[in-house]
Amino acid sequence: MVGPGGYRLWGEGHYWPEYGVIGGIRRLPGDAGRPVGTLLAASSSGELANDSTGPGAACHPHKCGFGRFPWEAPGCARPGLFTGGTIPGSRPAFQPFRGVGGCLTWGCAAILAAQLQSGEQTMSHTMTLEEVERDLAFAIAAARSAGERALSIRVAERWEGRMLADVGDQACDGYLQGILQGRYPADGILSEETADSPRRLEKARTWIIDPLDGTREYSQLRHDWAVHVALTISGETALAAVALPAQDLILWGVSTEDGRRAGIEGPGELVSGDSECPESPRVAVSRSHTPPWVETFTDSLGGTMVPEGSAGNKVSLLLLGKADIYVHKVGLKEWDTCAPETVARALGWTVCKLHGEEHRYNQPDPKNHELVICRPAWKERVVEAIAKSGALD
Repeated sequence: MVGPGGYRLWGEGHYWPEYGVIGGIRRLPGDAGRPVGTLLAASSSGELANDSTGPGAACHPHKCGFGRFPWEAPGCARPGLFTGGTIPGSRPAFQPFRGVGGCLTWGCAAILAAQLQSGEQTMSHTMTLEEVERDLAFAIAAARSAGERALSIRVAERWEGRMLADVGDQACDGYLQGILQGRYPADGILSEETADSPRRLEKARTWIIDPLDGTREYSQLRHDWAVHVALTISGETALAAVALPAQDLILWGVSTEDGRRAGIEGPGELVSGDSECPESPRVAVSRSHTPPWVETFTDSLGGTMVPEGSAGNKVSLLLLGKADIYVHKVGLKEWDTCAPETVARALGWTVCKLHGEEHRYNQPDPKNHELVICRPAWKERVVEAIAKSGALD
């Protein structure tokens, strides 16, 4: 990768015991299979670290300043090698890896490739109340912090257009990968921006994240984009946070049967699924690709369309009382739908596919094309209108 200064550095990734660093794995075009990971810090106690960093520091041909963390790449063109064992102050969870230190296109982060050795999980797991509270607090804090990074990148005004979208996407993904692997090394992870691994299919607990949902809107300096952080248990939604950084909002929810609840940080009030729906429903639709069947569907219900970007943002319109129905047919993946669905379910909204079936998560193929969200009282009417609209042809 060639950095903004026109150079790429390779060197040893340094370890600092007080931060207990974990590196996220990343494979990028043109890397010829070289394992490259964005170096992120998570303390050995699991606390979120690195809360003032981001791709805004000045690059130097022989150093990468990573906020307040003393990472550097001391040797150009010199791959580092850690031979295993336990690094003092960290979990004994490392396997051999080749460390890489240097600048990527999107920032001034030291680079480290690390493969975590995690214990096997059974495919059934019941969350305790303490686990729910711990994991929910983590999801909210992670989504908030990633969103703040994305905003700081836009404010810097160093990039625009597609480059801004890429920089924001990768910076947020690297951060989320780092803190997730640092806090939950045994859990699976599915992310839009990191190469998928079949190992997640062996995990009862899998985090499904979208570092930037609505990258086009983000790069256009609009408000309608989101950060998704969700935890699934054995293929079902458990808890999640949807951050809407440009709107100063975070919506969160727990959708487990015995602990369903939701909340909001920021302006506005949440609307539950048992609230009254207006006779002329507002249908949240894509602002960039709305097919003819959606217009037919909306007209058949006597409704009006509300065009916005980002699946997470559109679902949030429903949960904030600004829309009533959201339907989508193709183009969605699990990372687009999981966190918004979790929060919607926590508030008692119906979430299903176009025929009315339930979703399953952490599947081998992450495609999750069909999405319907509406009030339970409207489900039958909505599914019938979808069938008549031509969406199923």
